[in-house]
Amino acid sequence: MEDIVAVLKDMGLRDYLIKAYLDVLKSKEPSTAYEIAKSSGLPLSKIYEILDELMKKGLIYLVPGKFKKFMACEPKTSLKNLLLSQLESINSLSSRIETLKLPSSKQEKVMIFRGKERMAVFENDLKNAEKYSYSFFQNIPQLNHPLRELIKAKIKKGIDIKGIISMNEKNKELCSQWNKLFPDIYKVKNLLENSRMGVIDDEIVRFTLIENDEPVMIRINDSDLAKLFKKVFMTEWEGDESCKK
Repeated sequence: MEDIVAVLKDMGLRDYLIKAYLDVLKSKEPSTAYEIAKSSGLPLSKIYEILDELMKKGLIYLVPGKFKKFMACEPKTSLKNLLLSQLESINSLSSRIETLKLPSSKQEKVMIFRGKERMAVFENDLKNAEKYSYSFFQNIPQLNHPLRELIKAKIKKGIDIKGIISMNEKNKELCSQWNKLFPDIYKVKNLLENSRMGVIDDEIVRFTLIENDEPVMIRINDSDLAKLFKKVFMTEWEGDESCKK
């Protein structure tokens, strides 16, 4: 049964659709909505909506008669038709996407990001790093932060990850914890207030400024500026001792 549920999920059916469909499928006689809701454990208030969706997908049908009763369509044919329908939708979507000119972040020399988009861009840039990622931070992330697995994966691939963090007791402790897992990727030193900058692969430079108490990231795609910033970072890195482990 678990294998069947897994396959149906892969076909895009949500849990409540699967429950209702399997209940109808196993029944040898037509069932009312009330009977299906009771045996499947689904709420009666939602059952007609669920059954209507299953009918639209061609998995069940309404049996003619005085009372509304439902039966499952022949599974081999109905599931094949559902897959074909999904394939047609995918092909149609692919054709539409190909006609669009989707902008690449690297096509824009200077871009500005705010709010949650700022962190999404930061993580995406780190994912795409092929050589190195160097950054100045105000605060080091907690050890259970989602970045941990991303950093781990990049280091495993040979990507050079380095960060310099503002001096305070909390950052010193977290830096020590990070370096126990990933030796010498972070150092702590005195930084200017709100210093948040980074450089990736001699291509991208990021500066985060504060505007009306809101962090604003300026992302610049410029090779010469990136190389210059890399030299600045490495001068600070090599001239400062790493935090004690």
